[in-house]
Order: sequence, then structure tokens, then C-alpha cells
Amino acid sequence: HRQCGLRPTFLRTNHYFENLEDALHRALSTGELALPGAGGKVAYIARADVGAASAAALACSGVDGACEITGAEALDLHEVAELASQAWGRRIVARDMPPQEYQALLSSRGLPGFVVEAQVRLRLACGAGEYARVTSDAQVLAGRALSPMKTYLETLVEAAVPTA
Repeated sequence: HRQCGLRPTFLRTNHYFENLEDALHRALSTGELALPGAGGKVAYIARADVGAASAAALACSGVDGACEITGAEALDLHEVAELASQAWGRRIVARDMPPQEYQALLSSRGLPGFVVEAQVRLRLACGAGEYARVTSDAQVLAGRALSPMKTYLETLVEAAVPTA
């Protein structure tokens, strides 16, 4: 990179909206958004927004060092459930799923033990607020407003409902 004049750039992305997809599909059918760490705030971001910010970082020679690629707001799962209720027109509640229950759910899907352990720890870190930091890096790089969680939820329900 030194020969061509590029400087090292690190893009640290936060959790994607899409990381909640399985839990949101369960919530759509059960009315309950259940994961460990429900009370912890996370600055979720759409993958498309990460893509736009990443493309801009690659094209821009002025980016140097680390960028924190986060969503525009940090939400806990109770707030996500409220947004889902609004977007879906039905009551959705959040529940702080015990880690052992989440571990059993993931194991029942045939995931390897190390993946199950990593996912449980990730959700516990969410609950501890380790992903709550919000920056403007993604919005500045993308040059536009970031997609809000409510838009993602509306799109998710539209995709789940078959058309006639």
C-alpha cells in the first residue's frame, strides 16, 4: 500500500439489522422478540449502508485510520419491538431470553458448539451495552442519511407476506 500511496483504513462495523432476522421472523409469528441482552442498546445498521460507507472509504483517499460504522441510533430490543409493532400493525413484546435457552435454541439448529458459544457471548455483550456507541462515520462516508430500523422492519414484513 505504501508504493501506491494508499493509507491503511479499518472499518469496524456494528451489528447489522439483518442479524436480528431470525428473531424477528419468530416475533412475527409469536408476537415475542426474544433474545438474551434485550435491554442493551445496539447501534444497528443496514448492510446496504455498510456497503455504501465501505465503497466510499475505498474510493476516498482522505480516509485514514479506523472508522466506526454504526447506525444513526442505538436501540434496545424493547424499542425494536415497539417499532415492529408500529410497522407490522400488531403487538410485539421483547423478552430477555435466558442465555441457556438461547444456547439450546442454537444447538437445536445443529450449530457447532464454538458458534453457539460465540453467539451467546455476543448477545450478552449487546445486553451490557458494548455495541451502543453511535458515530456519524457511516453517514458521512455514504454521503446520505442511513436507513432507519423501522424501514427495515417494514421491508421484512412485506417480504414475509405472500402476494396474491
